[in-house]
Amino acid sequence: MQRKDVESECSRDILDRAERTASEGGPYTVEEKKKQIPHPQRTRVRDDTLLFCGRTEGAMMEFPNFELTGQVALVTGAARGLGRAISLALAHAGADVALGLRDKKTDGGLTDELRAMGRRVLPLQMDMTKLDQVQWAVAETAREFGQLDILVNNAGLGPENPAEKVREEDFDLTVAVNLKGTFFASQAAGRVMIRQGSGKIINMSSQAGFAALPTESIYCMTKAAIAHLTKCLAVEWGKHGITVNAVAPTFIRTPGTEAALADSAFRADTIERIAGLHRIGEPMEVAGAVVFLASPAASLITGETILIDGGSKLRPYRGMKQKRPPQKAAATTYSKWIRTISGAVQTRRGGPQVPAPLEV
Repeated sequence: MQRKDVESECSRDILDRAERTASEGGPYTVEEKKKQIPHPQRTRVRDDTLLFCGRTEGAMMEFPNFELTGQVALVTGAARGLGRAISLALAHAGADVALGLRDKKTDGGLTDELRAMGRRVLPLQMDMTKLDQVQWAVAETAREFGQLDILVNNAGLGPENPAEKVREEDFDLTVAVNLKGTFFASQAAGRVMIRQGSGKIINMSSQAGFAALPTESIYCMTKAAIAHLTKCLAVEWGKHGITVNAVAPTFIRTPGTEAALADSAFRADTIERIAGLHRIGEPMEVAGAVVFLASPAASLITGETILIDGGSKLRPYRGMKQKRPPQKAAATTYSKWIRTISGAVQTRRGGPQVPAPLEV
């Protein structure tokens, strides 16, 4: 195939996508799409080998690209823990970062730290239980930077309670932050990305979405739902050049888990359950997977949830070695484990209190 033939085929592909979008009631006519989509990228690898529209003419291809220079990312729940690490990692890879914060005034110095790295930063008021704030934050990011390339749905929480004692307000809050907030942030970002013709969305599932944890039925339900929502959005938006993926971490060392790790028995049990590596995970190890999924190197990956569990799934959990029934031991340690993952703290004075949404 000659070079001009490959270029013509790529151009036809772009116009075919535009025609399909227009026929499905999309926002652009074919002529508008011609103006919007730049000429197909061509990268010369050697004199007789060219890369057109993701296809190669010849045997060689580009090396994977993990850089995010020139990209704009929005991270929800960015103030601490995983959200903070993800924001720093995206900036380190070259991205400018908008910070979705439940309280804009309490970013823990993250804004200054990112600016010191030479990145543009936009702190935003973004309580995930308030859809007007969610939609405003996405729109403000696109307005301020002129684009939105990456959305990381990190915010989440997980009140612990046996299923027979779950209150409606606990149920509603968990679903509102973990699932409803994730969907509507994705919807708002998806609309921007559809107009752009490209984008990356990375959701925060959990190992708990792949296991039945005692006293954590609602949290597990929402995290399992996020994994499936990821697949659904990937199928719907792939035609617009948008990839949607998720990460599912195990127990990670964050400020919200410090108290639990101070308990030597709990720490030993957690390390034992991380059956492959037998150590506690660090926030940057989760952030690394997020950066990969946001990068051009992951351009052919969509609809996937990557377990970041240190090998926990490789061996069934056996509970703590204590002189009490294994079922009770398992329930106790799992409850404490998942409660500290989310960072949600419940006050027991006068009965359980509904925790405020937390950045995980």
